[in-house]
Amino acid sequence: AAAAAAPLLRPRRFDVRTKPGTPNAAGPAPRRKACRQRKGLVQLALINPEIAGSNEVAYENPGKEIARGEVEAAADTIDRVMKKVLREMMVSEGVAFVAGDEHGETTLKEAIAVSLKDEADNLSDVFLATLMQYTKSAKDKGQEQVAGMLSAIYEETILYVENKMPAEMKLLSQLIEQPSSKIRDEAIRAAIAEEEGGSSATCNLESLAITSTRMVEDMEKRSSVPDRNLLIRLCLVREELRVTALRNGQMSPELVKFQAVIPTRVSHFIKELIPVSDSARRVALLEKVMRGDWEGAAPKIMGTQKERINRAKFRMPEDEVPDVVRPGALMSTLLRLQIAMEADKNKIQDNKRKLTRVAEIRNEALQVMKRMAFEDYPN
Repeated sequence: AAAAAAPLLRPRRFDVRTKPGTPNAAGPAPRRKACRQRKGLVQLALINPEIAGSNEVAYENPGKEIARGEVEAAADTIDRVMKKVLREMMVSEGVAFVAGDEHGETTLKEAIAVSLKDEADNLSDVFLATLMQYTKSAKDKGQEQVAGMLSAIYEETILYVENKMPAEMKLLSQLIEQPSSKIRDEAIRAAIAEEEGGSSATCNLESLAITSTRMVEDMEKRSSVPDRNLLIRLCLVREELRVTALRNGQMSPELVKFQAVIPTRVSHFIKELIPVSDSARRVALLEKVMRGDWEGAAPKIMGTQKERINRAKFRMPEDEVPDVVRPGALMSTLLRLQIAMEADKNKIQDNKRKLTRVAEIRNEALQVMKRMAFEDYPN
C-alpha cells in the first residue's frame, strides 16, 4: 500500500503532502508539542475501552510490553487502511471523471474515515505507536506523499476516538491541554453548572474524579510510564477537581478513592518527608519523584518470611503495582492521610503539627506539578 501511494490517476489532485499550498493536501502535520497530549489521552482511551465509552476499541493490557505480534497486527491494519483509502479515492475519481462531476470525488479525509470505521475493532494504542513510527520512517526516507497520508490517517484516528469519548473524557482532554489554571477552573465550574442545570451532555465532579483516577491508575500500574508529562497533567487536573470539591463541600468517597494498591514505598517516602523542616528541601525531593521513578525515595521494607509468603500467596494480578513513588499514588496517599487525621477528633490536637505539615506537602506537590506540567508547552 505504501508503494502504491505515489502513482495515482491524477497525482496533482491527490497529492497528500503536507506542504502549504498543495492542492487537496491532507492538512498540516501534527503539531508536536500541542498534539502530544491529545495523542496521549486518546492512547489511554484505546487502552481502556470502558473509559473511552466504546466497545469497538480493542483492549490492550497496559501492563505488558508491546510484543512483536501486536506490532505486526498493527502494521497489517495500517496496510489495509491505506489500500482501502487508495482504492476508494481512485474509484471515486474514476466515477467522477466518467460522470463529469469532479465535485463528487471522495476527499482523502472522507476515505480515511470510512476505512477507519471498517477497522474499528483493530484500533489500539499499538496501532497509534506503529503509525507514528511509520510516519517518521517515511519522512526520514524522503517519501513525503506516504508520510502525508500516514499523518492524515493518524489525525483521523485521533478524531475518530475523540468523537466516541463520553463527556468526562472530552472535558479532561480540554483540561490537560490548558496551561492556565484560571481557565481550567472556569471550565470545571461551567461543567458543574450545566450538570446542575439538568444538561445530559455534561458531567459532575464525581464522574470526572472517577475517570481521571482510572486513567492515572492505568498509567501508574505499568512497569514504566509511557508519558510522564501526560501523567503529571492528569494528576494536576484530578487534584484541582478535588480542590473544587472541597471548596464546594462536595467531597464524596469517590473523589478520594484510589482503586489500585498503594505501593509501600509511597507511604515510607511520606514518612521520611514529614520531619523535613526546610520547604526548599521538600520541594526538591518532590520534584525528583515527580520527574522519575526514584526507587531511593525510601527504603524498601521486605517484611518477615511469613509476610512475604502471604503476600505472594494472596496477591492478585491487578495488585502488581511497581513499588516506586509516582505522582498519582503520592497525592492520593497524602489526601487520605490528611482526611484521616482531620476525622480523628480525639487526636486532633496531638496531630495538629503533623496535619499542618501534610497539608504543606500536598500544596508543595501541587505547585511542583503546576510548574512541571506545562514547562514545555508551545508558546
